[in-house]
Amino acid sequence: MTQHKLDDFTKSHGVTVFVPDLKIKAKDKPMSDSEISTLMSKTQNDFRPIKVVMNVALFHQDKPNQDLKTFSKAFKLQVKFKKKDVDDAKGRGANKLKMAYWDGGKWVLLAQKDLSALNEAGSIEADITSWAGDPPIALGT
Repeated sequence: MTQHKLDDFTKSHGVTVFVPDLKIKAKDKPMSDSEISTLMSKTQNDFRPIKVVMNVALFHQDKPNQDLKTFSKAFKLQVKFKKKDVDDAKGRGANKLKMAYWDGGKWVLLAQKDLSALNEAGSIEADITSWAGDPPIALGT
């Protein structure tokens, strides 16, 4: 399936969004320091955040105020991580670096990478067909 690279948040957040339909657009929904701090404190058995990357929303170009929650064809979310993120994860004794989104009540895992082969920066990606609409995205363990 052909994926089209959208508004690239790589420079600002290390995030790239790829969509199968050019009528789908992405936007950054900035969060306050307080919101980020609250999310960082939300831990659960299968996910402990290392950093909140960004709050991203996808929408149809004809309905810019209506965030999409489901997609007939998956879109790809790619998040770059730094060596520091790998070191932080390994410092926790973790064996996987994970990517998740906050659905308003819990972290929902999107992808994970085995840390045993990671020693430097890279990226993690997920194909997504549904999510919370405009969820904060985080890296964690």
